Amino acid sequence: MTSKKEIKLLTELLELSGVKVVSRHQHKGIGILLQVEPVTKESICHRCGEKSHKLHQNHRYLIKDLPWGESPVFWEINRRQFKCKKCKKPFSENFDWVGKRRTYTKKLANKILPEVLGSDINSVAKKGLVTTEEIERMLKDASFELSNFKPVVP
Repeated sequence: MTSKKEIKLLTELLELSGVKVVSRHQHKGIGILLQVEPVTKESICHRCGEKSHKLHQNHRYLIKDLPWGESPVFWEINRRQFKCKKCKKPFSENFDWVGKRRTYTKKLANKILPEVLGSDINSVAKKGLVTTEEIERMLKDASFELSNFKPVVP
C-alpha cells in the first residue's frame, strides 16, 4: 500500500497541472498504474468560457507516459464531462499535459518524435511504448503545430 507521503511526492515529482495522484499499483508484466484525479470540482466551457460545476458524465481513460526505468507507466484518469449552464451543451475537461482524445502524454510524444526522425515509425513502434497509429497521430499533431509557426527573420 502506498502511503499519503509517497502519493504527495509522486504528484509533486510528476508536475502535472490540474490533477493529483491518488494511488499507485505495480502490476507484474504490465507496468505501473497511477490513478489520478482532477483537483477541482469544476471546469471551464471551451465554447463560452463559463465555469461549470454540473457533472454530466464520467469517462475513464488509460494514458501512456514515459517509462520509469524498465517499467511502462500508465495513468488512469477520469476525464469528466460537464454540462454548460450558458450553452446548454456538454463538454469534456481538458488537461494541458495530454491532447484531446489522445492515449499518451505530451511528454511521451516529445520523446518519441525525435526517435522517429532518426529512424522510422515501425522501428520505434517495435520498442513497445506506442503503436504505429499513435506515432502517426503524434506526427500529425506536430505538423499542425508547426503549420502555425512563423519563423523570425533577423
